[in-house]
Amino acid sequence: MTKVSLHPSFAKSALVTTTTVVGTRNEDGTANYTAIAWAAPCNGSPFRLCVSMNAGHLGTENILREKTFTVNVGNVEMMKEVNRTGTISGRKESKEGLFETVWKENGAPAADNLPVNVQCKLVDKLDQPANTLLVGEVTGLDVDEECTAGRNIDLALVNPLLFSFGKCNGAGPMYASLGKAEGIAWAQDPAEKLKEKQT
Repeated sequence: MTKVSLHPSFAKSALVTTTTVVGTRNEDGTANYTAIAWAAPCNGSPFRLCVSMNAGHLGTENILREKTFTVNVGNVEMMKEVNRTGTISGRKESKEGLFETVWKENGAPAADNLPVNVQCKLVDKLDQPANTLLVGEVTGLDVDEECTAGRNIDLALVNPLLFSFGKCNGAGPMYASLGKAEGIAWAQDPAEKLKEKQT
């Protein structure tokens, strides 16, 4: 197999992430939402996740001031609204009406019509040349009941809105939906273990 060298910035094209909407409290007490593709777990216990946001975004400013935020998992059904939060600036236009806002115990707004709402308190930040990496400790998790399987989340029912800078079938950057399960993580033979569970 022959490999070709691409510009290092295209490394992001190989990574698929969940499109999330970060909820923050504006200085006037209203809700602000920022769509981001770069959110990920970063510590197991206590459970922490990080979001990478443009340093100049209103959402970043709000998090640094309020020390709280929510991470709301976007789904395919709400693609238009989620996309809209990433195409307008909260400094120029309110995004509060795009979602059904509920105020969580941590004082931050959450998009109630998105299936997963994660409450976070800011515990660390790392400044990058263009973005600020914000680390939040998870203080609460609310999931639509119909998107759960026992005491866990069923991703097929969440139908998360995936994002990639890469191309698929000639299109990209793109949103995508979750495909079928291919294997059970950490099993000696992931595909075989999945077959066992499905029979």
